[in-house]
Amino acid sequence: MKKIISLFIAFILALVITTPRPAEAAVKISKKKATLEVDATLKLKITGTKSKATWKSNNKSVATVDKNGLVTAVSEGQATITATVDSKKYTCVVTVVDSNKDTSKSSITTSADFEDYLNSTYSSINTPMGKIQFKHRVSENKSEVFAYDFYITTEWEGLSPYDIEYSSSYSSSDKDKTINKLKDIQKSIYNDFIAFFPGKKAMGGYCQSWYEYPTLKVGYNSIRFLSWCNYDDSGDVYAYKTSKISDFKWIPNIDDYDFTK
Repeated sequence: MKKIISLFIAFILALVITTPRPAEAAVKISKKKATLEVDATLKLKITGTKSKATWKSNNKSVATVDKNGLVTAVSEGQATITATVDSKKYTCVVTVVDSNKDTSKSSITTSADFEDYLNSTYSSINTPMGKIQFKHRVSENKSEVFAYDFYITTEWEGLSPYDIEYSSSYSSSDKDKTINKLKDIQKSIYNDFIAFFPGKKAMGGYCQSWYEYPTLKVGYNSIRFLSWCNYDDSGDVYAYKTSKISDFKWIPNIDDYDFTK
């Protein structure tokens, strides 16, 4: 009798071990790519888990996302929406287009056209630290030594980056808000650039250069901050041929002030 009971128990255990269990649903995001018109919305979801997701946009000037995964298209360009669940990240690349944009912009085909456009569109901003006026310069690269097609310089008048970094006359909150406004300007310039010149590479940012003795061209000085590019530089002597287009990224290693932290 004991032998029969032992065999029965062994049989039941064998069934439990060999019976396939239903596979757990994989955690995934509802969309990995999406194209939206300006002002359109998209609700992203995470399935396969009951854990709550934390949502973030890497380019709020193009698309924002709220705590529930609702994406809102802001302006033309590309943004990556990231959901973090249990320390794992799930992304959706959102491309924002504007079918109703001003058709007169189609006349922007040269670096001079783009320079005029920038100077009329982004001439100044008001910040908690005061008004800043801009002068944009766009130069076209003709050398294989440099990786970019266009170099976009934004010179400023008014607030100094030294004040943002060191002044005790402004609160940390005012400084942060000012930095974010300055970042948004450069991201908007980039978004305009890729809309007018798709497939081209650019370097941009805030920069002022001058000679202490301009007649002799002696004593060269420059100040850079919030520099960016949209390519991966190979570092090769023929950088233009070997560099590859990528997404927008800050390049603080060439700057005098790092406001990207």
